[in-house]
This record gives sequence, structure tokens and C-alpha cells, in this order.
Amino acid sequence: MKLYVFEGSAEELSEVAKNLGVQQIPQDESPAAGIEKTGSATPDDDDVPVSVKFARRVLKRRPISEPMRAVLQALYDSGEEWLTMTELCEASDYTRSQFAGLMGAFGRRISHTDGHDEETYFFETEWDDEEGHLSYRIPATVREALEKEGVVAQS
Repeated sequence: MKLYVFEGSAEELSEVAKNLGVQQIPQDESPAAGIEKTGSATPDDDDVPVSVKFARRVLKRRPISEPMRAVLQALYDSGEEWLTMTELCEASDYTRSQFAGLMGAFGRRISHTDGHDEETYFFETEWDDEEGHLSYRIPATVREALEKEGVVAQS
């Protein structure tokens, strides 16, 4: 699974979408329908979580910013529960657009780490129709890597 995050003005994003061949989503469709048309935001059935070894490599390849550390701590503390984008924005003290940039930067960190496999995922995501945004959680392998690398405070 590939997940790309783009930042920019509406005009810039429209230009990116046009260059990628993404068709505009009709206004009467839900945002979830748009995700299905442009690529799933949730892992495919065949995708598996990243390994502990790879997750550790991602976490230690360069320092982790305090806002990202706060997001990872919140996800770690939530266990199996899903956290909404709103909750993660609060944890990082970021706006929605800043949070999108933060996750985009972390996604680049993941995809540029040696050993990256596009059929694995670091974060699990699901679309929340009620809230109109993604919810997140982390798999057990990432939890273990966060503990081993000392990125999170364990309770």
C-alpha cells in the first residue's frame, strides 16, 4: 500500500491531482468515497504490519520531533483503540494542516528507510464517516519498537 500526503493551496493540490490523473470527486459523494477512488487509506487484505526490526530502523534513523513524539505516545497509550485526527492534533498541539504535514514527513521517513516494503504498514488507518477524517492506531510491532527505542514513556 502506498500513502502519499501532499501539502499546498487548493490550486496547487488541484494541479497535482490533474498531473496524477486523479479525477475530481463529485460534491454529492462522501469523503470516504474519495478515498476509495484515489487509493485505500487502510491496509489491503494482503498487507502486514512492519517488522519490529524495520520499525526500530525508522525510529532511530534521525531524531523525532516533539510533536511526532507526542503523536506516537498518544497512539501507544491508546492501545487497540482508534484515535481520531482531532485527538492527535490535540496531542501534538498542531492544526489539521500542520498535522497532515507532520504525518507526511513521517511517511517520507518510513518510505526512505532501508528495507521499506510497500506491502507493510506502520500506522493502521480507517475512515470515520461521522467525523469526516481518518482515525489511527499502531500495530503491536510498532508498539514494541517504540518501547525498545525508548521513544515512549511506558505506563
